[in-house]
Amino acid sequence: MPQPLARAESHPEPAVAPAAPLPLVDARVFSGTGNSLAAARWFAGAGGDVRMLEAPAATTLRDGALLLLACPTHGFTAPIEMLRFVRHLPAGAGRQAAVLVTRAGIPVGPWQPPGLAGTAPFALAALLRGRGYAVRGALAVNMPSNWQALHTGLTAPAVARVAAKSRAEVEQFAHRLRNGGRQWLTLNLLYELVFGLALAPISLLYLLAGGRLLGQWFWATGSCTSCGQCGLACPVGAIAMRGQPARPTWSLDCTSCMRCMAYCPKRAIEGNWAWALLSTALSVVPLVWAWPYLGAGSLTLLALATTALSVVVMPPMTRVLLGWARHPALGRLLLALTPTRTWRRYRYPDARLRDLAPHMKKAK
Repeated sequence: MPQPLARAESHPEPAVAPAAPLPLVDARVFSGTGNSLAAARWFAGAGGDVRMLEAPAATTLRDGALLLLACPTHGFTAPIEMLRFVRHLPAGAGRQAAVLVTRAGIPVGPWQPPGLAGTAPFALAALLRGRGYAVRGALAVNMPSNWQALHTGLTAPAVARVAAKSRAEVEQFAHRLRNGGRQWLTLNLLYELVFGLALAPISLLYLLAGGRLLGQWFWATGSCTSCGQCGLACPVGAIAMRGQPARPTWSLDCTSCMRCMAYCPKRAIEGNWAWALLSTALSVVPLVWAWPYLGAGSLTLLALATTALSVVVMPPMTRVLLGWARHPALGRLLLALTPTRTWRRYRYPDARLRDLAPHMKKAK
């Protein structure tokens, strides 16, 4: 049954000549566990061409179709993979476009507080405009939080509540744009702009280095069967199988999309909380110690230096730790210190691995 349209969340806009209705939608999606893929499908509807990201030069769009970019939020901004994709897209030559960003939604009882997409919709819209696309609007929408290395997956009823509300918002957004409207002057985007600008330094640090460290906090337990599915499914090729028996290792290219953790057939991939807490403490302690003695500029430089040092030091230290974890006793100790071993895994209910990684046609 079609979802009811939600009430428009916008202020009156200046009168403009509406663009012609757009019956076709070509969506390009970056999605780890299916949230952004589901949202793109809601927007595109029947006849929509919804695909995962491909090489920008290989991207072909149908004549007259609106280009929709759909992706999650990483570090209160757009994922680096989507930013790179847009930067290298063929020139738009006035083609209509729109941006749809998903953000972590965690309901609190009946209340669904908004997540935070930050600068993501604006960064993508600006890049699209720079490539010659006419961006008609943007929307940031909650989807069930998938950060299962930090918290347990949401229950099925909670997932259904978040998805139902978000689907109505996405379909309203699509309805407006398909019928010649625009969507910019909204409370949704004003909220994102205010908090996105306030958190822009964190987003920049995340894009430069911080996000690259998150993959160093994954590890595979003794339940791993060396099947290699995680490496094949990784959207950025950040997982390699190493050692005897072969176990996954994560490079600095990991974006922490959670696909490997969500789809591992043996639930063998965990978040290494002990190493995460220790490595974070080693990075933060110098900043806390220097806080009373340094000004804002010096602290910023120290934060950048500490992060850069972590990028250099953490990968080899992680490989050493994972080597030790192959010892049965040490592996059991590390697992005992890891709360993710008891947590629910999350992926969007109808998101199949072969939909997210089309080259894996035989995957479930």
